[in-house]
Amino acid sequence: MLALQVMYTLSAIVALTAGLPQMYKLIKTKNSDEFSLNTWVIWACTQMVSAIYLATLGDVLVVAICATWVAFYIAMVVLIVKYTPTKQVPITVTEQ
Repeated sequence: MLALQVMYTLSAIVALTAGLPQMYKLIKTKNSDEFSLNTWVIWACTQMVSAIYLATLGDVLVVAICATWVAFYIAMVVLIVKYTPTKQVPITVTEQ
């Protein structure tokens, strides 16, 4: 069982680390055009429900990893909303 816990922990770390470049790109470009807010919200909600379910099972390792995913998804949703470009109405200058 210990080997499986180690593999699960390592795979979760690798997967979370693989998602960091997306967060970095979002922060660096300050533009979320390439990110689907709906998709990220669905993933965050799914992970929250999973965390609640897993908490009832009492496996601390799985709950901790799931909570880390929840934090990642929430951070991405917040950043996507923050960096959503606002559509600006063009200002017309008229000469009088």
